[in-house]
Amino acid sequence: MKDQVAFLRWLQKNIASFGGNPNDVTIYGNSAGSRSADLLMISKASSGLFKKMIGDSGGSLSAQTVQVNPLQNAKLFAEMLKFDDVDDINALENFYLNASYEVLTSIDTTLLKDYLFTPCVERDVGDEVVLDKSPFEILKSGEYAQVPMLYGFTEMEGTYRLPIFQDWKEEMNRNFSAFLPVDLQFPSENEREETTTNVVEYYLGKDKISEENILLFVNYFTDTMYVHPMLRAIQLHLEAGHKNIYSYEYSFTSAESAKIDYTDIPATSHSSQTTMFFDSENEHEGSDEYKEMKRIIREMYTNFAIFGEPCPHGNSLPHWPSITKENMQIMSLNQTLEMKPLQHRATFWDDVYAKYYKNPSIPTVSV
Repeated sequence: MKDQVAFLRWLQKNIASFGGNPNDVTIYGNSAGSRSADLLMISKASSGLFKKMIGDSGGSLSAQTVQVNPLQNAKLFAEMLKFDDVDDINALENFYLNASYEVLTSIDTTLLKDYLFTPCVERDVGDEVVLDKSPFEILKSGEYAQVPMLYGFTEMEGTYRLPIFQDWKEEMNRNFSAFLPVDLQFPSENEREETTTNVVEYYLGKDKISEENILLFVNYFTDTMYVHPMLRAIQLHLEAGHKNIYSYEYSFTSAESAKIDYTDIPATSHSSQTTMFFDSENEHEGSDEYKEMKRIIREMYTNFAIFGEPCPHGNSLPHWPSITKENMQIMSLNQTLEMKPLQHRATFWDDVYAKYYKNPSIPTVSV
């Protein structure tokens, strides 16, 4: 995050040399990049360094964006690396300062990278702070630069977890409680189990996770990792008075779309809208509807970068108003483009987070 802030400062000083306007910078991010862009938007360190933000498939309130308990994570990772004096904070610091590259990379952290190696709320130790409060607290306070936002998710974001489906499916059926979002904290085991029961009933009914109903697995991670955190952020933005948020759900599929594992269902997979935005080797190949969606996405994003809205008046695309508390609608990007009421399966989590959300906090230690 600090490198990204440094780059944005470099951009302010140098963009004019490349024909750019330092007073009209738009930042864009996808997946982890979208989380980064979302954090930059609410950080005091990057305030004033850009004028608009586009975030695809990732947001600041995801449990994977900011560590809930960074000190505990530091201890956990050190123990995994066979260091056992983790309760002595000075010894723990020494261990990390002196551990070799070989030691630090000696174990597979594929399943842990979303939690152990993400930003945290910082203590002020004399260096610049990117996050002095949690994203939730910053959004709640409204004390951030409310730049125009283009903020969206795909219908099947949970495909991100498909590579580990076989590793997780039986354990989820045995102990679903272990797969609840890590930013939930329950005052008792009874409340945790009661919540788990409600979640399982909502997503699985009487089914088990299996190859035959793998879409239920996808739906669960779509909502918990991506859609609910983004919808929750939108709600907080609106409560803080933000008036320039454009949101969408991308559900377009075509002959080019990959199929969900074990099914014939075409996937609007995690970050699939990004493949429309960027160039590719087969840029001029594909079905007509695929090419048309590429054109539409590029026009919307370009419009937003220029005008601060994806479909300005007089444009050939459908009118796309900003989302407001009075008009909770988002754009549906499918074979047809239309505004739809913001009614999503993921709002199930609103009540759960209202009761059990564990807000990321500054790591404190007694030395």
